[in-house]
Parts: sequence; structure tokens; C-alpha cells
Amino acid sequence: MVVIAKIVLTFLAPKGLINALLIKLGILNESVFIMGNGELFWFINTLVGLWKELEWSTIIYLAVLAGINPDLYEAADVGGAGRFQKMWNISIPSLMPTSTILLILSMGNIINVGYESQFLLGNPLNLDYSESWICTL
Repeated sequence: MVVIAKIVLTFLAPKGLINALLIKLGILNESVFIMGNGELFWFINTLVGLWKELEWSTIIYLAVLAGINPDLYEAADVGGAGRFQKMWNISIPSLMPTSTILLILSMGNIINVGYESQFLLGNPLNLDYSESWICTL
């Protein structure tokens, strides 16, 4: 989480990639400190959490897809199956056990408070927003 928070803070810095992109697109006239806006804190925190979990799940799903027997796809080609039929009949059923296990494991994280991202993304400018939920525990 420390590495991901540093990447996000670097991208959202006043001279970061996001500000440069928004200025180039004409959405902003000058660079702003996005993490200084407390109202955006929980939105950014949620996106960072989703990104972190998506990254880990993608690695696992790609490993499962790499482990599928290529003979299944060759047999589907011989049978005249298209891309969608191969995906529907080979790839998705192969991913189902793994996705079920990942769902069960993620359900165990519901009780996890996850204060790390709030602590790492927080700063004095958004302190009222970043610590508002922690202080109520």
C-alpha cells in the first residue's frame, strides 16, 4: 500500500501527470493540489483501493488463463467455435473456481478497517476528511 500511495500522490501532485493532462485537455487553467481538496479524498481513496485489489486479482486471473490447456482451444477451433464461443465455453468456466475463491477471500476483508490508505493519502489540507471516519471508531 505504501508504494501504491506514493504512485498516486506523485500522479496527483501539482506538477504530476494528472494535472499536466487536465491542463493539456483544457479542463484546468493552472495546476492544483488535488489531494488538498478534502471533498475528493474519499473518492480518491476508494479508487486507490479498487485499483490495488484489481491489480492483484488480474495477476491471479492471468495465471489461471495461462494454465488452461491449449488443446481445448484447438479442439474448439476444429469444431468451428468463434472467439465468443471459446470465451463462453472454455475461459469463463475455467475462471469460475478461482473467482469463487477470490470472492470468499474478499468477503473476509469486510471487517478490515483499512486505515493504511487513509493514513498514507492524508495530509494537513485534507485532515478533517481523512480522519473523520477513523475518529468515529
